[in-house]
Amino acid sequence: MREKRSGAAAGRLRRSRSFLLLAAFSLCLLCLLLAGVVIWARHLPVFPARAGCVAADLPPADASPAVTAAGLQKPPYPASHIYQPVYDPASGERLPVLALTFDDGPNSTITPRLIDALNERGIHATFFMLGRLAERNPEVVAYAYASGHQICSHGWAHEYRLTTLDDAGLAVEVEDTARVIRNITGEDPSYLRPPYGAIDKKTASRIRFPLMLWNIDPRDWDSRDAEKVKQHILDYAFDGGVVLLHDCYESTLSGAMAAVDELQAAGWQFVTLAEYYDLFDIALQPGVVYRGAGLADID
Repeated sequence: MREKRSGAAAGRLRRSRSFLLLAAFSLCLLCLLLAGVVIWARHLPVFPARAGCVAADLPPADASPAVTAAGLQKPPYPASHIYQPVYDPASGERLPVLALTFDDGPNSTITPRLIDALNERGIHATFFMLGRLAERNPEVVAYAYASGHQICSHGWAHEYRLTTLDDAGLAVEVEDTARVIRNITGEDPSYLRPPYGAIDKKTASRIRFPLMLWNIDPRDWDSRDAEKVKQHILDYAFDGGVVLLHDCYESTLSGAMAAVDELQAAGWQFVTLAEYYDLFDIALQPGVVYRGAGLADID
């Protein structure tokens, strides 16, 4: 009897030990899995909240017709030769110039109204467009191009920093976006602005376009306040300024145009980036990063 009881106890002990070993092994596997997830997550790019303005303008995939700039009226001369310097009749000095640049579009509702507002004021701007939105809103791209505005690339979808991508990923950002713009306008984008302004010399050297940053930043994506946008532009405007804006906010449209009205009344001139670099006699090079009329200070 005692032997039976002893054998049963030993069996229970062996089963308990097996269970504990299995539980410990499972716990170790779970810890390793969690550690792997943490390490993977740390290598993901971190994006500011403003990237949400991109996703908000994505209609269903079949919502946009196949539209190109063919047949639309466009000035019969290169955009780089539209602007002629204007001089003060009293002093003989050239009037100051400012380049307005708009990122993260084309937005299906705000960008057309912005183009209308720019056209009404007789000025041209530069649009750094996302390939994904250009593909979804080709009629807006065509309208901007036909109106004489400059069309440039801002990468595909504002999801990744270019500095984190391998050759295949970089090709999506650069070449897929160029293809979409070229299919609409018949021309490659002139320049590329890296998402988040994140770029280094090594990555820039792998890109076949000149890369453009900015030197005036109203942080319109942060404030969403038309008065703050307007006042920042007025406070920081200087001859040779390149203003960073985003054509996906109502406040940007209102604030930027209010600033333009005051600056135009004071004699300021507005140019595309192509006109800007012609004016300052700067020959741009592919794979080089510019900040206004100078080179960007990057590693």
